[in-house]
Amino acid sequence: KHCTIIPRWNKDDGIMEANNLIMFQGLSFLATQAGVRDIITEVVYSGDKFTYKRTHRGDEYEHEINVELPRGSPGNEFRGVYVAAKMPNSDFPKVEWIPREDIYLMRDKSDGYLVDGKPKPTHPWVMWFDEMAKKSGLKRASKRWEEQVEENDQWNVFKKAIDTDNVQEGVIPRRDSDIEGTVVETISLEQAVAIEAAVSAAAMKPTTLLD
Repeated sequence: KHCTIIPRWNKDDGIMEANNLIMFQGLSFLATQAGVRDIITEVVYSGDKFTYKRTHRGDEYEHEINVELPRGSPGNEFRGVYVAAKMPNSDFPKVEWIPREDIYLMRDKSDGYLVDGKPKPTHPWVMWFDEMAKKSGLKRASKRWEEQVEENDQWNVFKKAIDTDNVQEGVIPRRDSDIEGTVVETISLEQAVAIEAAVSAAAMKPTTLLD
């Protein structure tokens, strides 16, 4: 369950392509290879009991699943996703809560999800909603992990997997020419070199600067 191959229409080239869809289990596996531990990713519905709080000892949460109500049935609507994990050098868990509004926003940006304003019945977000919601939550949670995970080859593979999935999902453009917007100002090569040197001297991660 690390990944699967699904057919998708490439509207740019006008052809059907076999696309590698990374599953949340696959992202979890890659994160554990980079040193993140005890990863728990779960969806929460309104019939469940879920609480969490952040303390100086780490984040705490409780989740009691209502097994009597079918997930997504009337009166048991989707509320959001949480991701709990321990960083390589800490025994205190981090918990990230991603509300349904953010999950829906990521879903609606997914390539091919909406056709003529309606969800495509065979789209992964329709067929495997919980799995896709978990994966989106995991990608969001990983942004909080970055400052506590030492840069290594495994972590770079994990980040590359997220970037690849975002391209496949259509969250980020496949091509530079697909990026909307207007260039208002550019920097020179000398300025770019100076910025790179300053970042290196400050031992700052380039992603921190970009954020």
